[in-house]
Amino acid sequence: MNNNILDFIFDARSEELAKLTEEDKEFLNSPKYNIDNDYEKFIDSLHELPERTKKDIKEKFDKCIDTNNFMHYYFYSKYYKLGFCECMKLILDCNNR
Repeated sequence: MNNNILDFIFDARSEELAKLTEEDKEFLNSPKYNIDNDYEKFIDSLHELPERTKKDIKEKFDKCIDTNNFMHYYFYSKYYKLGFCECMKLILDCNNR
């Protein structure tokens, strides 16, 4: 299947999935999974370190988060597109029988 078409479908689907439902908001705001709260606790735990060291740690930590987010995006898009292609093959095979 043409990669441009897959990219278009993935991007359109991503936009649709980016809309938060009430259930999503509830999940994201729960204390158990509140990434903002965890991040703030991590930064606060550095309070005894010198300012320059804190800044360096924060920058490196943010870079790790960005890298992790990019890796997740890469693999999610890869597997989504692969799954979509497999689904289309299955549909076409069923129609050809």
